[in-house]
Amino acid sequence: MPFPAHRIKGARTLWMDAGALTSIGYRDATPERFASDFAYGVCESPTFDKLDFDRDHGQTLTAERYGGFGTGCHAGGARVIDSA
Repeated sequence: MPFPAHRIKGARTLWMDAGALTSIGYRDATPERFASDFAYGVCESPTFDKLDFDRDHGQTLTAERYGGFGTGCHAGGARVIDSA
């Protein structure tokens, strides 16, 4: 399911495995680059209303769709997300 997402300003990487990232072809893995490349969220979601988004840096992402009573205001999962 495609959906629009925008970069989250001021995001920081708390932990990453640079060796594992290098082994899958992600070169020059620094915490700053990792956050810049992967810290995206849905601006319109009330879940993220306290975050500051960079609306000049957006992309269309895809995720599986799920939902229903009691699952909150979302329509997909970040654990299965791919850049389109």
